[in-house]
Amino acid sequence: IFAPAMKLLGSPLDMKNYARRFHLLLHLEEAQMEVDIQKYDLHNQTMTQDPTNKNLLVIKVPGVAENRPSVLQGDCLKVTRCDDESTVYKG
Repeated sequence: IFAPAMKLLGSPLDMKNYARRFHLLLHLEEAQMEVDIQKYDLHNQTMTQDPTNKNLLVIKVPGVAENRPSVLQGDCLKVTRCDDESTVYKG
């Protein structure tokens, strides 16, 4: 799998390989973004009920005030229970 990709990336850009090469680059960028965001994964954290809105849960995220990681309203976060990581909650 890697040899053809490396060959494509190492070859000069031309009209024959233009679409394949940039398609590959987009996939590589998405894969790298996934790796980069995993640096911010939190483990064994406790969520608490929001005191003003009982329908919300709150989690303290170190560094969020400095926008590292950048978490904005409407972002989707994935949460699992410590005792059951097979069920993923999104919200």
